[in-house]
Amino acid sequence: MTLLPPPLLSVPSGDLRIPAATNLDGQPSSRSVYFSLIVPTFNESRNVEQIVRVLTSLLDHAMPNDYELIIVDDNSPDRTWEIAQQMIPDFPQLRVMRRQQERGLSTAVIRGWQAANGEVLGVIDGDLQHPPEVLLKLLQAIKSGADLAVASRHVEGGGTSDWGFIRRVLSRGAQLLGLIILPSVVGRVSDPMSGYFMV
Repeated sequence: MTLLPPPLLSVPSGDLRIPAATNLDGQPSSRSVYFSLIVPTFNESRNVEQIVRVLTSLLDHAMPNDYELIIVDDNSPDRTWEIAQQMIPDFPQLRVMRRQQERGLSTAVIRGWQAANGEVLGVIDGDLQHPPEVLLKLLQAIKSGADLAVASRHVEGGGTSDWGFIRRVLSRGAQLLGLIILPSVVGRVSDPMSGYFMV
């Protein structure tokens, strides 16, 4: 008898909007977990197993059975989604979405959040460049009342690892543009271009 692989998450369609965390009567909805962490991937077959193991280890200790990891893969040629799918039996908090029609980081995060069951929604890169241990500090900030917690490259201990000159210039340029367009919002965050945050 051949065992079938665990099912993939259905890819949400329609508007790129995150559903409100309230019921029709205005009361908070009953979510099934406290925290949903989206890990967008593309050609991360070499990293996906390690990132799942590291994040699961951290979150199992901090909030056992009260979180989910959602890998959102853009149909990677290296079959990242398939490797992650095969890990589901060993990691019951893991869910995997394979997107075949859409592409891109921002839409991957939104589609993952649309499928999420958590009260708190987060995102971390799948390439292991974001330090996973910072996740617990971000969660603590949210539990202490913050609406948004952002991991910053521009604080003590932060950095951009092996970024080249052009990527650094583009990142800073995008930050400056954000400050010009939305000074009251972007000016309140030290790293508004960070891809490592939670709400």
